[in-house]
Amino acid sequence: MTDLSAEAVDAINRGRKIEAIKFVREQQGVGLKKAKELVDNYISENPDKLSIHANPKGSVNWSFFMLILILGAIIWVSVNGT
Repeated sequence: MTDLSAEAVDAINRGRKIEAIKFVREQQGVGLKKAKELVDNYISENPDKLSIHANPKGSVNWSFFMLILILGAIIWVSVNGT
């Protein structure tokens, strides 16, 4: 069983795996490879404890799409009038 700090688990739940690895390295004094193994082990051993919303890439893609849509509407209105 892999025990991680609350900060590392919170980072994992927010989809911030690299941040979790940094916490583990700092708090446990291990190297990059070992910290990544510990985080990966925690994720594989505790799928029920992880947030189902941990998908930052999907969130970024959706936000980018909305930004483009809004900018397109603004440009269309400015070119075609109201």
